[in-house]
Amino acid sequence: MPTELERSARALGLAIERFALALAEAAQSSQGVPIELAEGALPSMLTVDEVAQLAGVPRSTLYGWRQRGVGPRGTRFGKYLRFRRDEVERWLAEGGA
Repeated sequence: MPTELERSARALGLAIERFALALAEAAQSSQGVPIELAEGALPSMLTVDEVAQLAGVPRSTLYGWRQRGVGPRGTRFGKYLRFRRDEVERWLAEGGA
């Protein structure tokens, strides 16, 4: 069972990821060009379209898998669904899609 310190550290890590994602999306929408975070700064997050392309399936298939609890685990950030790149890569390596 995680300690209170471990739970707090995890919550802080998730908050930092959400903040970085929101910052990147705000910068992209205000400038009209995508921005890249420094390699290794935070786990890279993928969009539904990116994961569908990597898996070679339509978006609807990815959403169907999500409803059935199959496929890579996604996380909602407000209205946006994102996937951790490392989890998607591991899922694909294990024979997903």
